[in-house]
Amino acid sequence: MRKKAISCKLVHGVGFNDQTYAAKQEDGTYDKSYKLWVGMLERCYSKPLHIKYPSYSCCRVSEAFKYYTYFREWCYTQEGYKQKDSNGRHYQLDKDILIKGNKVYSEDTCIFIPPALNLLLIKNDATRGQYPVGIHKQTVGDKYIVHAPDKNGKRVYCGSFVTVEEAFSTYKKLKEAWIRKLTETYKGLIDPRAYEALMNYSVEVTD
Repeated sequence: MRKKAISCKLVHGVGFNDQTYAAKQEDGTYDKSYKLWVGMLERCYSKPLHIKYPSYSCCRVSEAFKYYTYFREWCYTQEGYKQKDSNGRHYQLDKDILIKGNKVYSEDTCIFIPPALNLLLIKNDATRGQYPVGIHKQTVGDKYIVHAPDKNGKRVYCGSFVTVEEAFSTYKKLKEAWIRKLTETYKGLIDPRAYEALMNYSVEVTD
C-alpha cells in the first residue's frame, strides 16, 4: 500500500516540513530546533522583516536546510546545541564566525555559540554613522573618540586621537584582545572550529 503524500504549506515560501518530527513537544511548546528553523527562514525570506532589518535581505538558506527533518537531525549532532551558558541561556545559531561575512545558513557554515560570544560580533550599521565601529568625532574639536571593551568587557572611554586611523587601530587592538580573552573562558565548551576562528578573529573597519 502506497503512503499518502503529505501536503503542507511552505514555511516562508521555501521551508518544507514533512512531519517526520513533531513541531511541538508533549507540553505543547515548540521544539527548540523548530523555532530555530522557522526563525532562520524568516530572517532570510520575510519581506516585512527585511524592511525593518535590511541587512538580512542578502541572507539565504542552503537547499538541505530548507527541510525541517534535515535541519533538526543536523542540530542534534552539533556541539553546543543542547548546551546553556552559566546564566541558563541556550547557545545560539551562528552563520558567520567560521566564514566572516557569510550570508548563507548551511550545514557547513553554521555552529552554536554562547550568547556572550555572539553578541561580541553583532554589527550595527544603522547606528554607526560615518566612522568605523567604536569611534565617533568630538562634538567640539577635531579629535576622534574611542570606546572599546576593557579587560572585563565593559565598554569604556579609551582616549582621543588626531586621525581616524589612529583611533581605529586602538579600538581594533582592544576589541581583539577582549574577544580572545572571553573565547578562552569557553575553551572546551564550544565547537573547536568556533574556538579557533574566534582566537584568530580580526576586527575590520567594516565590522
